[in-house]
Amino acid sequence: MNLQGDLVPMDEQLKNHRTIVSRITRMLGSKDSALKYLNKCIYTVDMGNDDYIMNYFMPQFYSTSRQYNVEQFAAALIQQYSEQLKGQHIHFMCCY
Repeated sequence: MNLQGDLVPMDEQLKNHRTIVSRITRMLGSKDSALKYLNKCIYTVDMGNDDYIMNYFMPQFYSTSRQYNVEQFAAALIQQYSEQLKGQHIHFMCCY
């Protein structure tokens, strides 16, 4: 038994969310019903821990800390996450 779970990249998590939203839309019968339902949801996002632990703070395995200082790495992560979440929002608004 793995008590730590698996690492799921953000892009894959967002893809899974789109799949679930599609299923909810089909179950409720319309985009409007799905949006009304989903607008009642509270979303939380917790990200970045593994990016630091598994990438930045393990220089023996990854070159990240040699490529970026801490501030640069944080800025790069913020930029990447921002693009991923904006893409999810745009996809959700246009396609469901």
